[in-house]
Amino acid sequence: MKTSITLMTCLLLLTALLSSCATLSTHNESTVQKVADHLTFLKKKTSKDSLWSPHLFLDKSILFLSEKNQVLYLIKKGSFEELDYKAFKSKLPHVFSSFDFKDFQAEKILIINLDKNQTLSVEELTALILHESFHFYIQTKELGWEMHQSTQLRGDLYPLQSIPRYFRIEMYRSLMRYLETDQKKQSLESFSYWYQKWKHSFPEEFQNYTDRVEGSAEYFSNQYLTILNNKVSAKTQSPFEYHKSQHSESDLKTELSLTVESYRLGVLSGIILDSINKSWKDKVNKGQSSLEYLASLYQPKKQPTNNTLQKELLHISIQKMQKLDKEGVLDQVIKKLSQTQTKLLVIPMKNINVSGFTTSGIYRSFFNFKILKDLQFAPLLTPLTVSSKDWLIKIDKGKVWVTASQHPCRPNALATVIPLPNNKFHFANGILHVQNSHPYKVKAYGLKDRRIFCAQNQ
Repeated sequence: MKTSITLMTCLLLLTALLSSCATLSTHNESTVQKVADHLTFLKKKTSKDSLWSPHLFLDKSILFLSEKNQVLYLIKKGSFEELDYKAFKSKLPHVFSSFDFKDFQAEKILIINLDKNQTLSVEELTALILHESFHFYIQTKELGWEMHQSTQLRGDLYPLQSIPRYFRIEMYRSLMRYLETDQKKQSLESFSYWYQKWKHSFPEEFQNYTDRVEGSAEYFSNQYLTILNNKVSAKTQSPFEYHKSQHSESDLKTELSLTVESYRLGVLSGIILDSINKSWKDKVNKGQSSLEYLASLYQPKKQPTNNTLQKELLHISIQKMQKLDKEGVLDQVIKKLSQTQTKLLVIPMKNINVSGFTTSGIYRSFFNFKILKDLQFAPLLTPLTVSSKDWLIKIDKGKVWVTASQHPCRPNALATVIPLPNNKFHFANGILHVQNSHPYKVKAYGLKDRRIFCAQNQ
């Protein structure tokens, strides 16, 4: 709605705006200071000797930045300090997502983008740091984490399948029953049954890395958030009680997401294994997920099918698919990729340091939809010239990316495939120049038919 604004009104608005910015900046400083205090407390209260100890990263630097408010905070070895934003501005790495690991002062560190995390509480920011630091500092070959090959797709499958989601919710219910009742053996026999049903019925999902990688990171985060929450609230909750206070089964029904399931199931299975076999983390380090190991300890016992729950999940999945179809995204993309004249750029995911792109920190794909052999949708990278949020919202034919494991550039290697805009790119001297609303260039080589270009490392 347009209105006329007097000079006095403008001055009042400007005063209010400056006041709110100052408040936000102060709030940011207070928030980051409290995060630093949390991490210092954890360092004092946790053991250095455990296999997955936060001591492995609690002395690492963490940078918090806000381009909007031009503030910069650094936590280094538990100490908090505010840096001069203007003095460091030209040296700051670009962070378009809510977080990233990038070089700063000759060190690769976790950088938190406060502009993307304005609504996060101190506890939520601490959870983000714990979870992502576990990935970066603990899930490493140097610390015994075996980097075996597995499918690395994230997000919703499309068309949505309700049956694997049903099996996984039954797994969730079995683990909850173990933790809430005295039916220990029966609960894990039930869990093992549903796990085996899911594993053998949907092997592609079983091969996905999220149960092992994300499940363990979320378990780790939950363990130490419990310690912090007990300190702040003066409670004595167990890790299960804390987890239960934060999440419920409705999360799984609403999301219908393999990744969300991996978070919840990873926490519950880890808590149970803590009471059954203290050495279970070694099994995960060597390649099993906590779910896979737990299921191997008990013989599966056949369980009755819950038809009511199956119908509920089917109804939710249909509603989600109807929403996507209504947006017309699917028809547009299928038509685009089916055209033989469409030129494609293929970026093997091991070549993420392609000029002009950054890993976006956005793991949630629109959908993974099998067409044209093994093409699947997933916007895994983002051009440096556009925010990841805009990249996801403003989809057009030139912005729809897919992932593929079968392609001519590097066989059996997951890659991002990008349809190139017609007549808006040229290839010369080993460089592919793309001239659209967000221009970029890529070192590449073209295949014989010049329909597919393969990106190379810079």
